[in-house]
Amino acid sequence: MSGILGVACIFDPRYKKKFIEYYFSMVYGGVKEFSSIRSTGDSYKKATKWMTGFDDYVNNGDCAVVADELYSYLDEKVIPRMEDFNILSWWKTNANMYPTLARIARDILAIPITTVASESAFSTSGRVVSPHRLKSEAISQFATYLEEEQDEQDEQENDLLQLFQPFGVITKLVMLRAKNQALLQMQDVPSAINALQFYTNVQPTIRGRNVYVQFSSHQELTTMEQNAQGRGFQALIQYQLRPSAVVARSSLQGRNIYDGCCQLDIQFSNLDELQVNYNNERSRDFTNPNLPAEQKGRPSQSGYSEAGGMYAPGARAVAFPQMANAAAIAAAFGGGLPPGITGTNDRCTVLVSNLNSDRIDEDKLFNLFSLYGNIIRIKLLRNKPDHALVQMGDGFQAELAVHFLKGALLFGKRLEVNFSKHPNITQGADTHEYMNSNLNRFNRNAAKNYRYCCSPTKMIHLSTLPQDVTEEEIVSHLEEHGSIVNTKLFEMNGKKQALVLFETEEQATEALVCKHASSLGGSIIRISFSQLQSIRENSQ
Repeated sequence: MSGILGVACIFDPRYKKKFIEYYFSMVYGGVKEFSSIRSTGDSYKKATKWMTGFDDYVNNGDCAVVADELYSYLDEKVIPRMEDFNILSWWKTNANMYPTLARIARDILAIPITTVASESAFSTSGRVVSPHRLKSEAISQFATYLEEEQDEQDEQENDLLQLFQPFGVITKLVMLRAKNQALLQMQDVPSAINALQFYTNVQPTIRGRNVYVQFSSHQELTTMEQNAQGRGFQALIQYQLRPSAVVARSSLQGRNIYDGCCQLDIQFSNLDELQVNYNNERSRDFTNPNLPAEQKGRPSQSGYSEAGGMYAPGARAVAFPQMANAAAIAAAFGGGLPPGITGTNDRCTVLVSNLNSDRIDEDKLFNLFSLYGNIIRIKLLRNKPDHALVQMGDGFQAELAVHFLKGALLFGKRLEVNFSKHPNITQGADTHEYMNSNLNRFNRNAAKNYRYCCSPTKMIHLSTLPQDVTEEEIVSHLEEHGSIVNTKLFEMNGKKQALVLFETEEQATEALVCKHASSLGGSIIRISFSQLQSIRENSQ
């Protein structure tokens, strides 16, 4: 028996594996029985009798429930046999229950079955769809199935677009169907911020399934056309009437803007209506000439609101009202957040993965993440030793941690840091509490600590050192973590401090997570990353 036929039989919900089990026992159970069946001329009646026996076998069978998708499918009882059963429609209906198996079944069941000789199979006569080969009805059914599947995918795209159209113009959409994800790019940052803020409080759904929205690490989406051509320009134009748009497309499609160049490729957009906020060189609403021009010189990734800024001097921190230290943030960043920081996140818990489970612990994670905010609690996931949850003091501090630590190297592993779906970490025996720790850096001098937030560097800064400490003692305390290139011991405001330059960022990060809050000469030292590029620069 062909292996592919066996797989196809398993993907038929009328037979599954029961069919194979039953007939293998019948065919190979005894030579005499097998011979007598083959010798009889009334094979059709024998086959009908066998099918009755197969039905009895199925009805008396009992399968165990298995969580896996394949075993869950096999565990379900076979459906009653019927001559006009449409197997492709069945898989389409049950694709939500068995998404992976549905894709496999689509590929397996589309393979044409033939028993013709090899010379006919490889001939160029074109006898593909004929009574001798594959029936035209099967081809038609399969083509219909593919068309319906494409229509369903188009409907999903339209449903997703409808969720975000009220907040602004959508410029690009990339569907990652294998991951059940999508990347959506809006025309400006405020539109994306408004959408994220709205769906933080309102759970969006598409066809009864929850949709979770968060900012992507990608600053801009690049389409395949842009990759192939290297450059391109797109525009959205809305007419008052649809017939006008149809006439414009028919008249201008394929025309050149200039002689011999800039050929127009005009397609209808999925958007029903454009939302224009400014009349300038990039956007214009011809029905409303009183729209203001967009403010010039505004940082593209600042996370500012339309009122002029989330933490502008003298302004109220309206975009992040739950943050108690908004004044400290305004003082630290001077009214403008670092590039890539939006300031709109309200999820306090982050998920850290790809940890070196043999060398990491909660205190080392505290030493690293406390650079970006106060730590409430930390939990190492016992069922996933290389994963951990870290709950920060507020959403802004969590965003700083995700932004600056994603991709950082620690103990030979590149960290993956993302926002967790859990709003907080539940207290328990396997969680470590740090809420009342005096090592939390942002209880005092919050503005100063925010100002020093950065990605890991090769240079670390040591403070609260003993007054009589020497550079040799500092090197001896840290050299186990990597090659020290240079050090500088200095005094500021009557207190000893030091800069230590390592050969790599990973070595400096390891020294920080292992030696922060350790004892040196009777003093508990504090370590942070320095943004200085060279040890020769001013230590301030």
